[in-house]
Amino acid sequence: MSANISYIPRKKDHHSSHISTFFDKKHGVHWAILNKDAPKRITLEMLNDLQQVQNEVKDHIDQQGDLNYQIFTSAIPGIFSLGGDLGLFSQCSVTHDRATLEKYARVSTDFVYNGAVNYHKPITTISIVKGAAFGGGFEGALGANVVIAEKQSLFSFPETRFGMFPGMGAFTLLKRRVPVHVAEEIIFSAKIYTAEQLHDMGVVDIVCEEGEGDSTASAFIAKRHRQKKGIDTMRSMVEQFAPVDREEMYAITDRWVDSALDLGEKERRIIEVLMKKNDLRTLQDLLDTD
Repeated sequence: MSANISYIPRKKDHHSSHISTFFDKKHGVHWAILNKDAPKRITLEMLNDLQQVQNEVKDHIDQQGDLNYQIFTSAIPGIFSLGGDLGLFSQCSVTHDRATLEKYARVSTDFVYNGAVNYHKPITTISIVKGAAFGGGFEGALGANVVIAEKQSLFSFPETRFGMFPGMGAFTLLKRRVPVHVAEEIIFSAKIYTAEQLHDMGVVDIVCEEGEGDSTASAFIAKRHRQKKGIDTMRSMVEQFAPVDREEMYAITDRWVDSALDLGEKERRIIEVLMKKNDLRTLQDLLDTD
């Protein structure tokens, strides 16, 4: 292991092993990686794990002052994340459990927001997508200053196929990258997009070859690090004069909770099929079917 690399131990009271983190001192890069055996969908347990990682990043910035970049990626083969916990949403719809949905939605939104605004600190957040990023997984990838995707990666917001919509930042963040009508089409269509298609549209910043996501991020950091002071100043100006609207995100989240509670039997049956067919190829076939 390089002398520049230090692994960050999980806190003793934290039993989840969904995420590994380490810190590269050379350019001050914090890496957070979903382990290869982590859930393909974002469970409440995983959300707690993600929340703790972000708290640790904030503490590191405040206490150490040497963190300049934060990277989030996944080691799940072929998958960044397949999105939210559809089974939980369906169950909460049946039992009218608004409180659980609100907790899930608020923690998810806070995670996306913190990354999108780089913790209100002079750092750069980066997501590296190496596979499928669907639904909440797509939103999680968008919650970064820079989105890097390997060319085999696929992206989709399938929620409209089962009576819902992506409510944890999709619209707010997409319309910062593309015109509103394009953001609407990406969401409404439930279409599967390739990394190159989204790069051409301006949603993905960098596309690289399969297996080169991490090295591409490292090369990007090495190149941009020389410009860090100017970039950080410009980003703070953007945050001041064109901020990500957290209250807008919360208001959309409230509507998302309403839509989840309003799911009917037909929509819940579709969710049940999606949950049973949790392998990527079958999901692609289902989502590609009009």
